[in-house]
Amino acid sequence: MKKKLLSVFLVLVLALGLTVTAFAANLPFQDVPANAWYYPDVATAYESGLINGRDGTHFAPDDNLTYAEAVKLAACMNQMYYYGYVDLESTGSIWYQEYVDYCYAEDIIFKDYSWNQPATRAGYVEIFAHALPEDALYARNDIADDTIPDVGMNHPQSAEIYLLYRAGVLTGNDKSGTFDPSANIKRCQVAAILTRMMDESARKDVTTGAPAPDVDRSAEVAALAGTWESDWIGASCYTLVIDRKGNWTLSELVAVGAVDETFETSGTIEPAAGEPRTFYAIGKANNESFYFKFTPADENDAGIDAILWNDGDDNIVLLREE
Repeated sequence: MKKKLLSVFLVLVLALGLTVTAFAANLPFQDVPANAWYYPDVATAYESGLINGRDGTHFAPDDNLTYAEAVKLAACMNQMYYYGYVDLESTGSIWYQEYVDYCYAEDIIFKDYSWNQPATRAGYVEIFAHALPEDALYARNDIADDTIPDVGMNHPQSAEIYLLYRAGVLTGNDKSGTFDPSANIKRCQVAAILTRMMDESARKDVTTGAPAPDVDRSAEVAALAGTWESDWIGASCYTLVIDRKGNWTLSELVAVGAVDETFETSGTIEPAAGEPRTFYAIGKANNESFYFKFTPADENDAGIDAILWNDGDDNIVLLREE
């Protein structure tokens, strides 16, 4: 397994369109100090030809990675792992489309992302956790459910995040193992994750905080009770009905010619662990999983008079009906 992973590690230069860089005693990058936590990972990724600088003297460790760049890396890693070569290349006017198509075909991704936008940490992990089989990401750390402080098991990407924590690929941002799932993923963080994905010896021993104590948030859920409705968005209008226990029904009214069609789905709202005033609604439609993340539309408003439905690509504001 280790030999196979290392061969994939060396070929991932193709994923960024780079040439193999000779091993160097010292990094040439002025913006990567020797005492930076990510220095060893940047050095490994750079010296192995995995990732290069923005120019000859700057690595830009704090620059963000886009979803398009992430899906390209994932596609090339997967193809090399399973087939021993990489023949994917950019064609057509959308340079990343072949990588997107490959990742759909190989069950690496299951939805479209905002490809030219910066990837979040959770979004990047959601893609990369499916680029290798689970037996290549075996658990070396005993991380119990609900012990990552800001990622409860009701988080939409909890399965992928916990998988990589347990494998020693992710370590968290502090001693408690906080992940910060909504933040953008930086190049320095990508270098660390890629190194650990490809080289088992670089993986880390990780501990996370104790399970968060149960907090009664039933009053918060009850405050959401009522009927919420969106404006017309194209040919669709959405109505969300929530009872005081958090049970919800979402209706999508679609105008189709002279006949309107209505689609409904339902579930239960769950408070997000470590995220005040944030709730998830997770369910299935047509045998496919989906989720909504509900947050107050106005963060400065003490009350919740509108809900922002974020389905991963689009934001839709639902207003409470009087």
